[in-house]
Amino acid sequence: RLYGWPRRELLGRSIHVLTSRTEQEYRRRGLDMAEEVRTNGYWSGEIVTRRRDGTVLHLLATVTSVVIGGERYYLTVRKDVTELRRLEAEVLRISQL
Repeated sequence: RLYGWPRRELLGRSIHVLTSRTEQEYRRRGLDMAEEVRTNGYWSGEIVTRRRDGTVLHLLATVTSVVIGGERYYLTVRKDVTELRRLEAEVLRISQL
């Protein structure tokens, strides 16, 4: 829902469909994040991407590594801060009048 895609349209597709990036860019960025998770135990930052309809989507994200039953998984928590960024831009615009 966050990205504007129905679940049925995403089944079996690469996750880079959600990020509006090429698969190569997605893999490169994913490797950078994975390296930071290995080094620091987590990655945290803001991701700017697009929804299916092309509108900009600002996400605060944290990625951490967890081991369950001997298998390593990456857990990602994302929070939509698009409206907050829009309001910040509006406050900045008004303050410059």
